[in-house]
Amino acid sequence: MGGENVKITILQRLLQMIAPDLCYFCGKIGASFCEYCKYDITYDSLSVCFRCNAPSPVGVCAKHDTYITQVIMIGSYEDGLKKALEGLKFCNDRFVSEPLAELLAIRAPFFPTDAVVTPIPTLRASIRRRGYDQAFLLARAFARRRGLEMRRLVERSGSFVQHDTESRLQRERQVRGSFTIKANTSIPETVILIDDIITTGATVNEVAKVLRQVGVVRVYVMAIAHPI
Repeated sequence: MGGENVKITILQRLLQMIAPDLCYFCGKIGASFCEYCKYDITYDSLSVCFRCNAPSPVGVCAKHDTYITQVIMIGSYEDGLKKALEGLKFCNDRFVSEPLAELLAIRAPFFPTDAVVTPIPTLRASIRRRGYDQAFLLARAFARRRGLEMRRLVERSGSFVQHDTESRLQRERQVRGSFTIKANTSIPETVILIDDIITTGATVNEVAKVLRQVGVVRVYVMAIAHPI
């Protein structure tokens, strides 16, 4: 794993020398998120309930029964964050996972040192199409920045495909029973789920439920964006 990270870093540097990154927000040459925009993004992150968009400093309001301790979302799915995520998911820009993970690491609260970072399981068809798992890349980069362990704790047992037009109720029905804990894995007390975009929140809540059912005490969710 360490050797792979070194190779990725070297390749990133070579590519940046040939074609320097442009800030996804202001267009400045040098980085995917320049220091000014990075500060603006992380200083004023999204503080709304992930289910109803009501104001909430912990990302979920008391009106909803969820299995999640706290939800941290960097910003709205628009402007530079939308462009960066579209690059990651649809344009083979796997390297943007590193600066996106940095945004997560800057915004993240304190976590216990024995917390385990795990990605939301991605559909195998999506991984084959992209050639990589974007949630895994984000989780790995975030864990490295925070000095935490990263493990795949959950896997998909279904092959449903979500669509933007579906309601929360439809998505909740789709994801029900679609995730299981990986066999022969130890269960930590604290888990940090990493996702790219939270839409209705049905998926993250279902994964959190599965984790809580096997003894996880606290489930945090960190995501790059949320449409509001």
